[in-house]
Amino acid sequence: MPGLLPKFDEAKLQAIVDEMELRRKEWLREYKTKLDLNDVLEIRNPQAVVEFVPEIMENMRNEEMRHLYPSNFLADRDFQSEISDKYRQYLVDWLAELHYKFKMWPETLYVTVGIIDKTLMKWQHFKKADLQCLGITALHIAGKYEEIYPQELKTILHVIDNAVTRTQVCQLET
Repeated sequence: MPGLLPKFDEAKLQAIVDEMELRRKEWLREYKTKLDLNDVLEIRNPQAVVEFVPEIMENMRNEEMRHLYPSNFLADRDFQSEISDKYRQYLVDWLAELHYKFKMWPETLYVTVGIIDKTLMKWQHFKKADLQCLGITALHIAGKYEEIYPQELKTILHVIDNAVTRTQVCQLET
């Protein structure tokens, strides 16, 4: 049985190793031109999956374009008769103050504004009187989605002096 194992030619083995190393360096050189500096620094970290960064970024750009809001969705008075850019601006400023007061993550505010914009874009003739309720509901939903320990609805309602009711928020949430 000792003669069954093939003998390796050291020179052949070294040639294969050199060829593999050359291919790896070529591959790295090709991908480094497509990568951000942070990704280049992470190239030796196998958990960073740097080889998939170009495909991931392309997919994210496509998804962003697919979910992009029209820039003038509030300008169409036939669609949103009561809500203007100014009212949306006041609402977002007020929500930013609440967001700061509750020490929430920045992503929570981004998701909140996204929910508001998506709602105003989808629901025709949204009433000005319901705008504050929409903001609180969006903040509550975003908090449940983004925060580790989201604020309870009763706490949020207490801070805004019960300007909207729990029933209104729950109804708008569904």
